[in-house]
Amino acid sequence: MADNYTVYLYPYTLTASSHSDLYTGDVFPHAVLHDPSIPGRFLMQLPLEMAESKSGSFSFTITPDNPLYSDVRQNMDWEVVIFRGSRFVWAGYPVQRETDLYRWTTYTCEGVLGYLNQVYLPSFLYTNVKPSVLIDDVVFRKYNTEVSTTGTAETTATAAQRSKHRMFARGSIDGFDKSNSRIVRYTEKTLSAMEILQTRLVSYFGGNLYVSMVSDPEKAGVLWELHYKPSDPENTNPYLVAVGKNITEISYNYDTTSFYTALVPATSDGSVLVTASNEEQSMKDGDGSITALRRKNSVIFRNVALVKAYGLNVGLYDKLENDYVDSAEVIGRTLQAAKDLQPPKVTFEGSAKDTTALTGDAPLQIAQYVPFQDSTRMLSCQMRITKLTLQLDDLTQNTLELSGYVDANNPWRF
Repeated sequence: MADNYTVYLYPYTLTASSHSDLYTGDVFPHAVLHDPSIPGRFLMQLPLEMAESKSGSFSFTITPDNPLYSDVRQNMDWEVVIFRGSRFVWAGYPVQRETDLYRWTTYTCEGVLGYLNQVYLPSFLYTNVKPSVLIDDVVFRKYNTEVSTTGTAETTATAAQRSKHRMFARGSIDGFDKSNSRIVRYTEKTLSAMEILQTRLVSYFGGNLYVSMVSDPEKAGVLWELHYKPSDPENTNPYLVAVGKNITEISYNYDTTSFYTALVPATSDGSVLVTASNEEQSMKDGDGSITALRRKNSVIFRNVALVKAYGLNVGLYDKLENDYVDSAEVIGRTLQAAKDLQPPKVTFEGSAKDTTALTGDAPLQIAQYVPFQDSTRMLSCQMRITKLTLQLDDLTQNTLELSGYVDANNPWRF
C-alpha cells in the first residue's frame, strides 16, 4: 500500500490565539496541517520541487475550513515539514503569500537550506583544509554563531526560538575528505554562507548538499541536519526507467569541447602556477606504470593513456586558487587531476514518470541511481536522479529528471 504524504506546521512560537490543543511537542510544537485521512486537515494544489544541492520549493493553498488557517495566517514565522509515511521528505519556510476574494490563501515556500542565503560572512582564507573543515567553519561556527541570540541584545524568548529553527546540526559531511581533496579557498568579498558552499565547494567537487530532520529534535534542541555527500553509485533504487515505458523525454549529447588529455595548473584568472624549470615528475599506479607525467622543462601535466589514444589536448586546471608557483601542493594536485582525466563521454538527460507513490514501491530520492534502458540504442546503464517534482494532491503527475553518461567508444548507437 502506498504511504500518504502528510504536511506538518512548525511555528516558531505559539501565540495566545493559536489552537494549542492541536499541537504536540514542547521545544518544537507542531501540528498536522495536511493529511488526507484526517477530516478538515486538507490543503490543495501541492507541487513540491526538489533538486540536487538546491533549496527546493513547495506551494500550497489553504482554505478557512482548515482549523489551522488562522495560525498560518497570523504571521510568516513558521515552517512546513513534509513526510511520506514516517520518512522525512522536505522542509521549508514561507516567502510569499497570496489571498483571493474567498480568503483562499496560497503560500510559496523555500527549502530550509535557503536559510544559509540569509546570513553573510566576512572575507576568508582557507589554506590546505579538508572540505569538512570548510563546512564546519562556515556553517557550524560562523553561521550558527551569527544566527544565535544567546547573550546578545536580541535575547528574548521569541528571538531564541526563532534562532533554534534556523540553526543546523552536523550531519554526514566527511565524504570528500580524501588526501587529494585538501583545498585552498579565499575571497576578498562578503558572501552568504550558501554562496561560499556553492562556489567554493559544490562547484568543485560535485555531490549533493542537502538537509534532513534530526531524529529527536526535542532532545537535540535543533531541527535540521546539514549533509554533504559525494556521488555514490551504490545508492540505487530498483525503479526501472525505460524508453517506451515511462520516459517522457530524453536527449543525448556528445561534446568534446571540454575534453582534455593534459592540464596546465592556473589560477581562476588564467595565471599559470608553474614554471618550465623542473625535472621530470610523474605519478604511478600500483604496478609501477606511469599514469600522469610532467616532462622535464615543461608546464604540461599529461594523462599518459589519453595522450597515447587521442593526442595532446591541453586545458587549464583552475581549481587551485593558490599563488605559490611551483609548490609541491600545486604539482601534486595537478598530477592527480591529470591522472583522473577521463575519455570523452556521451552525456544524456531525461524526464520520466514517478509512479512509486501509487504502487507503494520504495520512494525515489535525489542523488539515487536507477536502471535505465533504451532498447532502440542497445543501451542499458545507471542514471542519477537530479530533480523530483511531486504533486502531493495528484500522485499520477509525479516526475523525475535524470542524467547519465557512457564512454563514447562503447559499441552503442547514439
